[in-house]
Amino acid sequence: CGLVLGWPSLRRFLKEEEDTELDEAALGLIFTIGAWSTQSSRFAWGIARDRFGTRRIAALSMFMATAGCIGLTFGDASNATSLSISM
Repeated sequence: CGLVLGWPSLRRFLKEEEDTELDEAALGLIFTIGAWSTQSSRFAWGIARDRFGTRRIAALSMFMATAGCIGLTFGDASNATSLSISM
């Protein structure tokens, strides 16, 4: 949900970067990968939660969210691959 609702602000920021080389197609690809991975991972996380328990999966989810935030913070704004992985 955060990716979908926060995308317009992030997109505007990426477009305003002076050294970015991302065009509309690359920005669309980043959004599509992020949105699909967010929605499609719910099923896998549900199975993992049933198998390993809520506490372990919540801790892993927090770790992965933190890693994604760090990737967005320190990643190159003109690299579509690093932005897609971080999202």
